[in-house]
This record gives sequence, structure tokens and C-alpha cells, in this order.
Amino acid sequence: MAADVRPDADENYRKVIEAIDVLMETQASEPIAQILGVHYEGVFANEKMCGALRPQFFKTFKGGDEVKSLPRLKNGVHLTTLAPEVENGIELVRELKKQNWIVSIGHTKADLETLDKAFEAGAKHLTHFFNAMTGLHHRDVGVVGWALTKDEVTFDIIADGVHVATPILKFGVESKGTDKVSLISDSVAPTGLGDGNFDLWNEKISVV
Repeated sequence: MAADVRPDADENYRKVIEAIDVLMETQASEPIAQILGVHYEGVFANEKMCGALRPQFFKTFKGGDEVKSLPRLKNGVHLTTLAPEVENGIELVRELKKQNWIVSIGHTKADLETLDKAFEAGAKHLTHFFNAMTGLHHRDVGVVGWALTKDEVTFDIIADGVHVATPILKFGVESKGTDKVSLISDSVAPTGLGDGNFDLWNEKISVV
């Protein structure tokens, strides 16, 4: 799996990446799911589709420095989710690919032309399909329709029965094919800790 990092201050990115590095060095001896890399989710996202992300930490791509400023692991996969319609979005995809990132599309309202350009630039995956993207309409296929009709595109989907209704989950998987779909939890830090009050992104949340 890829450890998910949400938009935050640069100094917090560094702390998290250092922690992931340590865990990746020690995990091999443990009978647990293995972390293969890091997923920077939504650093370059569409503010109108931010969902639970904090737009005050979104970045604007002006050149290669914005990508180089994201701390990297010593080893492992580097994945990021972005909205290709943001300022200089297609150039961003190209720059990320040059620096050996896997680029996924998400938190987006991109039109078909922009999606096609992003695909040609190297973005061929979608993050938490159906969520935080434009849906399917009979006169406007949206991001969802584009992905379902683009054979080479893959996607991951939250299979908890809450983020995506079970019939829609079945529709998406059957339409794309099981070899092009991966299941994700989209869990946040307090997951698995039981009921209680927790700090999450400088906010208090309750799990009951």
C-alpha cells in the first residue's frame, strides 16, 4: 500500500516522510501489510472539489521547484493525485513523470479535452473513483464517464459501502474490469484506535 499524505505545511511533510522511511526499513520482519511508497493526495487539487482536504495548503505549479520541494522517500514509489485543470496542470503532469512520479487524477472537475491531454502527458489512473469528481450524465460524461470509456485508464475505489453505494461500486467494477480496479480504505489516522476523541489535522474529532 501507499501511505497517504494530505495537503499540509512543508515542515509536516518532512516529518511524515522521515517516519515512513523508518517504518519501511523495519516492516519487512513484521507480518503486516507492507508500505511500498507514499501518496501525496491533492497538493495540486481543484479547490471546488477539495472534499476533506485543506485548500489553504494547496500549491500552484510554476515550474519544477514545486515538485522538487515535496520531500521524497529514500526508496519506494511516489504517487500523487492532482486536478489537471489547475493552473499549468498539464505541464505539472509532464514534470512529475520526468521525476518518476506516478500521476493520478482526482479532486477534479476537468473537461474531456483536459483529461485527454493529462492522459497523453502520463496520468492514467484515478483516485477514489466517483468521489470528488464530476459524475456521469447522459449529456455530459464527466470525469467518471471519461474513465469508464477509456480502456487504458485504471482507478481505485473506496469499498466501504458508504463513500460509494454498493450498486454503484458493482457498476464501476463490472464496467472497468477487476484487473483495472483496486480497492482502498481512504482511512484517516484514528482508524483502528477504537472510540474516543482524537486530533486530526489540527481539529478535534470523535469516533463512536
